[in-house]
Amino acid sequence: MKRIVFMLLVSVSTHANADDRFVAKGFDLVDGAIVCRSLDMADYISTKINQARHARLSLPPELRRQMALMNGEDLGAEPNPSGYGCALVPIGTPMTVQKGNYVPVVSGTLPNGQPFSGVTLPAMVGH
Repeated sequence: MKRIVFMLLVSVSTHANADDRFVAKGFDLVDGAIVCRSLDMADYISTKINQARHARLSLPPELRRQMALMNGEDLGAEPNPSGYGCALVPIGTPMTVQKGNYVPVVSGTLPNGQPFSGVTLPAMVGH
């Protein structure tokens, strides 16, 4: 079965003055901004984390176990963003948004002092 994905690119306004601050924002059950080297990867990781968290909330463990036996994958298992070269930036973490891009190119420092940079979803950038 062929999967066709359509993406709508949304421009993030970055005409910031000195008082404007950008911060990481969660979306649905993802508790922060997913920052990766590409928008497709950020979308993929965000979707997989969201699906896993919804599965854990809505499906009984026995049903998840039976589904894993049938299709080889636990729907409640989340990918580790760092295993894909991505970072999960906690909600409220300050970010710099690079001007002049159709997608948010962001950078900053995680609470543990680790720097991050890359692309995130427009819905994961807040003021």
